[in-house]
Amino acid sequence: MRFKVFGTPVELFSYMEAGAAFDRYTVFKCKKFSFGFHVFHEAERLYPPHDHYNDFLSVAVWGGYKEELWDEPEKTLDGSYFRTRDVFSAHIMRHTAAHRLIELHKPRFGKVTTFFVAGSRAKDLPHYFTRDGMLTFWEFWDVDDFQALLKVNPKELKARRPLEEYVV
Repeated sequence: MRFKVFGTPVELFSYMEAGAAFDRYTVFKCKKFSFGFHVFHEAERLYPPHDHYNDFLSVAVWGGYKEELWDEPEKTLDGSYFRTRDVFSAHIMRHTAAHRLIELHKPRFGKVTTFFVAGSRAKDLPHYFTRDGMLTFWEFWDVDDFQALLKVNPKELKARRPLEEYVV
């Protein structure tokens, strides 16, 4: 549902299949921030690390995960470190950092779920950090523009080259 509050576009209760790894359920979205839930289907260990176009807070609310992080991926991919996020653990990630979820700690029933609060966009597109250097979203995925992305089932979205060629 979309509407305006004092002239500012607001979106409530939207859903997006974000690909094979997770689905995003946005509860509220406006120009300055958004919040909602991510429901994870699989870990991202086969994918190269990626950044985000905004800073965000994430809280594991069901299950947990282990992630690999890089503080300054544009400078170097050396020196990554690991963090385990258990239920109710929170962390803040800057748009200049990168990560990938390498292991899901699934609960007895349901799927790993996180609550997120994301700030406004700090850059146009997220990036993937590969052995060949930094690639934009469009350079990594086998789609050429947003209109082409809308025509693809996100669960069938493929990287331009085999993933093993990218992984660091």
